[in-house]
Amino acid sequence: MDGHGWLLGDEGSGFWLGNRAVRAALEALDGRGPWTTLVDRVAAHYLPPGAYRRHDGPASGGADGAVGVAGAGGAGGGGSAGGADRVGGDGDGEARARLSEAMVTSAYAHPPTRLAQLSREAVAAAEEGDAVALGLLDGAADLLVGSVRALAPRPGEPLVLTGGLLGPGGPLLTRVVGRLDGLGLRVFPVADGGPGAAALARLML
Repeated sequence: MDGHGWLLGDEGSGFWLGNRAVRAALEALDGRGPWTTLVDRVAAHYLPPGAYRRHDGPASGGADGAVGVAGAGGAGGGGSAGGADRVGGDGDGEARARLSEAMVTSAYAHPPTRLAQLSREAVAAAEEGDAVALGLLDGAADLLVGSVRALAPRPGEPLVLTGGLLGPGGPLLTRVVGRLDGLGLRVFPVADGGPGAAALARLML
């Protein structure tokens, strides 16, 4: 990571990915971006049970995909799923605005760490072929590789990758390693980077 923390940096991290997932959902709802299954996933993450419902769209998750939001709106919006309005890529503008407002209200009402949890939803959507989510994962990999390049590593130096996104089997591991090809680094994905960090700290004493 870039070392600037979640508010000013951590580009490509789980927080960054979750934040962008919410933004992508909001952009889909207000027409600034393409429709994405992240709308449904973000709604499920933030809205209480019964405040929204999923409407089946095409398998590709295209513009006809839709979700519903209860007429009461808001983060704690009441109402039943049966009374939800249908919204989608070409859905009712008022219903889309109500769902967008509910997402924003709930996102601000929760700690920032709640955003990081949405990185799992971005990964799941990408695995299902959602084009927007796939773009987010590629963007995260580009940013992480940019942080590595900024260190001006020398060929043969070790690079330890860890964490839920970059550890063994992580969803960004292949993307990042592929983008590092040509730097000649020795890449070591590990499940726990704690022991290595402690060893480096001792060397710096």
